[in-house]
Amino acid sequence: MRKIAIVFLVVVSGGFSIYGVLNLGDGYIEVTGTVWEWTDAPAEVTSSVCWEGELPPGAKLVPLEGASVTLFHCRDHAKVAIDETDIWREDAVTARDGLFIVAGTTNPSPVHAVLRVTKHGYQPLQEMFLHPPRPKSEVAGFAHRATVILVRER
Repeated sequence: MRKIAIVFLVVVSGGFSIYGVLNLGDGYIEVTGTVWEWTDAPAEVTSSVCWEGELPPGAKLVPLEGASVTLFHCRDHAKVAIDETDIWREDAVTARDGLFIVAGTTNPSPVHAVLRVTKHGYQPLQEMFLHPPRPKSEVAGFAHRATVILVRER
């Protein structure tokens, strides 16, 4: 996607100053968060994500290093299957404290993006979520906050 910007210039005291910028092009998507292992998860529990939500009360959680985090975006994945070779994806690996960030230029329209988190020996997580349109008054897009809880495979 190519970014198109129109810059309005105003003459001020014999010089130029930028009056405003109107962005007509790309959007932006960002997912930041932490991946945790639920060490004492009940047998019926599966891997999950909390979007801006609360963690399970009383759960014994430890940060999970080395989990692969992939964000598929730009295409509406409610209508289009994931293509593993798609360029509209962002990848990261969680740090020692379980933290990650995946971000990139995306469609300015609303799309259903997909967050995938995997690590050998753990149940994988794949969750579709709605990425809202970029408000016309903002240069950046909406940043999502995810708390991912992985449980061991049984």
